This record gives sequence, structure tokens and C-alpha cells, in this order.
Amino acid sequence: MGTRTADLILRSGRIHTLDARDRVVRALATRGGRIVEVGRDADVLRWRGSRTEVVDLEGRFACPGFIDCHTHFAKRALGITRVDLHGAASLGELLARLKRQRRRTPRGEWVLGRGWDESTWDEKRFPTREDLDAAVPDRPVKASRVDGHSCVVNTLGWETLGIPKDFPGVVLDAAGRPTGVLKEHAYEETLDRIVDPPERYREALPRMEREAQRLGVTTVCDFVDPKDMAAYTERRRAGRLRVRVVAAMWVRHLEAMELAGMHAGIGDEWLKVQGVKMYGDGSIGSRTAAMRRPYRDDPGNRGQMNMGADEMVETVARARVMGLQVCVHAIGDRGVEEVIGAYERAAKAATLATFRGERHRVEHCELVTKDGIRRMKRLGLVASMQPNFVGQWSRKGALYDQRIGGRWHGRDNPMRWLLDGGVPVVFGSDNMPFGPLYGIASAVGAPSAAQRLTPREALAAYTRDAAWALREEASRGTLEVGKLADVVVLDGDPLRRSERLDRIGPWATVVGGRMPFKQRG
Repeated sequence: MGTRTADLILRSGRIHTLDARDRVVRALATRGGRIVEVGRDADVLRWRGSRTEVVDLEGRFACPGFIDCHTHFAKRALGITRVDLHGAASLGELLARLKRQRRRTPRGEWVLGRGWDESTWDEKRFPTREDLDAAVPDRPVKASRVDGHSCVVNTLGWETLGIPKDFPGVVLDAAGRPTGVLKEHAYEETLDRIVDPPERYREALPRMEREAQRLGVTTVCDFVDPKDMAAYTERRRAGRLRVRVVAAMWVRHLEAMELAGMHAGIGDEWLKVQGVKMYGDGSIGSRTAAMRRPYRDDPGNRGQMNMGADEMVETVARARVMGLQVCVHAIGDRGVEEVIGAYERAAKAATLATFRGERHRVEHCELVTKDGIRRMKRLGLVASMQPNFVGQWSRKGALYDQRIGGRWHGRDNPMRWLLDGGVPVVFGSDNMPFGPLYGIASAVGAPSAAQRLTPREALAAYTRDAAWALREEASRGTLEVGKLADVVVLDGDPLRRSERLDRIGPWATVVGGRMPFKQRG
């Protein structure tokens, strides 16, 4: 066979290529990290040599590896090394977890945690500085909300950070004293003032990569700062990176990118700079998403814009000079409206066809009107959405109902409307939780018709269409000869109507022609 010897062959499966012909084939062969053959068992097995690994799928479903279009992969990796606050059923449980972490934390070091969601608690309120002081008085503490738009610090944490109390986003009580709650700009400031050493990344990233492989994720779009990029670059140079990373740099580092002469596409198939990320508004959970009407549970508060329209337009223009894809976070109805308006103004500096071809994105796009959808289609904008939000917070009495309810009930995250309106919809997890199959199940089982997608549409949003949205369709997203050998094999069929999507899991994951994860048996 010579050069026609494959490294890996997957045989006897139902392999959905998701290519233009939407073929379902039996087998696939890889060599040198790329696909070299797809088709019948007999044709593919011609590539078998003495050293070829042959895996019998025994009729299992396989498709392109999952692509998470919106995640904070490096930061979630660091979170694994800290106290996990996800699923804390009450304020008391949150404090108990922090207290346990205190015993493992040397004096002078931070007790750090993330993941609390007060909307599920009986208390229905944010923790305060005094709450944290009662649990951990002698070490600085920072506990971040699940949405990553707010956190609470204890008194020692507040003193250690040294943020002025008139800094935007510092929440004060009626007497003008800091409550310990920090939102948006103040929260972002903590990310720069609490610095993780490189050795923590070295511990954390391999664990997160293994988690991605277990969940069938082969590519992530990560929103990064220079510390994250340094950690990724170190792993890539050592040949140890095991999940492909398409990076979008936070906008506060855009000037440094300009000075360095960076541009879109720097990197390779494992690590590449492609975009820039900015916050248009905040989040519904932190009551900072920009709304036209006040929050139901916080009268008088309509949220906020984190960037003015002129600043957004200028930033889009600067990013376009570098060829960067622009990813703008927009959640509230006013926030989405203003972001679309900024894109419309920025598009006037180019022909409409050129601007449309650049595939700029609206991240989240949770509260968008039918008129907004029409305008997004005209501009060629991509809706980068998180169907897991629907799964967690769209039911009656849950977070969205508590915060905004009323006319938005059943109309938040209108994935169906967007897709039917001609706007490309792609999926990411935002780490809430990390895992495509939960998101796919959430989209297919969404409670309202405005949100609900078919299984095939949801699968495409996490594979083929996600690759297109990242400008990576030439290398991944479908299973075709010449493309990267990234495959997920499932223990069920998500396209079969009788299948319980919430019971399906990955059976094996292939990244670059290697199989780092496979279930036993």
C-alpha cells in the first residue's frame, strides 16, 4: 500500500458527512490528521495497513466534531482548579463551599469560585460582602456569578483589589458603602487585578481539553486576553494542544494587537487569531442587559450599555482594517437594537457585499425583534447563540420570567425566527454548561415555537454552520476528503425522532486522526 496506508479507519457506522450532498456513509479513513477517504467499508478498508487502527462503530452515529462557537475555554479551565459554585442550591450552600475552600487556601491567597445562580435560591438575592465575611474573614474572596457579568467579594477582597468605590459597576448600599457586588466594568477590572501564574494554566488546560474530548468538542472559539494566548501558545509550541482554538481577543487589547501588526488568520489549524470581542451590554441574570422597559424584579433599572454607539462603530472600523471578525455581545432588546445600529453605521464604510462577506457576529442575540432580524439579514450578521440558556432559564417561573417576563415570555432566544428570517444561527455553550449535546437537546425541546429547531438544524449549528461562522469551513465542519479528521461518535442517534436527546452521549472523539476519548466496551 505504501503511502495509501491509513492511520485510523472508522468502519461499519452511520457517518453523517453534512457535506453539500448530505451523504451518510459507512466508513472513513484518516492519514496525517486529514480525511483521505469516505464511503463504503470495502473502499475505505483498502487503506488498511499493518499499523492502521481500525475501529468498528457497530452501526453507531458519527458526524463532524462539535464546534463551540462561544466559550471561555481558558477561563473555565482555571475555574476547574478553583471552587465550583455551579448547582449551589442556596446561599448557605455557596458559603459552605467557600468555607471548605478556605481550609485548602494558604493565607494571602485568593479563594476564587464561579457559578452561583441566585435565581434558583429561596433567597432570590445576590450574596453580599457581609455574607462572605461570615464564611471567610481572613482570606480575600471573589465569587463570580454564573453569567460572568458580576461577582461578590468579601471585605479583605475589596481592600486587596483597591478599586475606587466610584468606579463604574461598584454597587453601593443606601449609605454609600460598597456591598461587595461588582458588575460589568468593575467585574472586568478584577480579571486584570487578580493574575493567574503560568503554572496554573499548565495544570488547568490539559484537564479542560480532556473534558472537551469527553463531550465531543474538537474546536472552540475562545474569547481571550494575552495571558490566555500565552498559555495556548506555550502548549502549541510543545505540540501538546489537543483542542483546536480559534481566538477572539478582548477589545481592551485591540490597541496592543494593532501595535504588534496582528491580523486575522495568524496561526495554524490548532491555534489561530480570528476576531475581536466586545461587550455591547450586560446580562439578564445580573440585571445589566440594556432593556427598553425596567426589570420586573428591579423597578427603575433598565440595564446598561457598556459601549456607546460611536465607540462601537469606531472599534468595528479598526478591527476591519486588520481583517478581524467582530463579535459583539448583545442581550437586552435595547442592547441588540443598538448593536445592530452600530453595525449599520459601520457598514457604510464598505460595500454591502464586502461587509456581508466578513461574517460579523451578534453574540447571544437573546431579545431581538422581527425588524431586528430583517436588518441582521441585510447586513449578513451571524446570530451566535446559546440554546442551553433556553434549557435552563426559559420555563415559566425561571430566570427570564423573574427578570423580564411579560411580552418576552416564549420570545427570548428566538432561534426559529432568526433561522426562518434568513439569519445564520450557530451555537456555543458560554460554559453554562459546557457541552453541545445539552444545547442541542435544549434547542430541539425548546418550550416555544419561536425558539424550537429540528434535530438536524441544531446539529448543523454545532458543526457545519459553526465552522462557516468561524471562517473555517475550508478545513472543518463537514467530513470530506482533505479536511481535518475531527469526528464525534455518539451512543445514540440525535436525528431519530424516537431518541431521547438528553440520554445521548459521545462514544468516541477523534481529533486530528487520533482518538483521545473512547468509552469502554
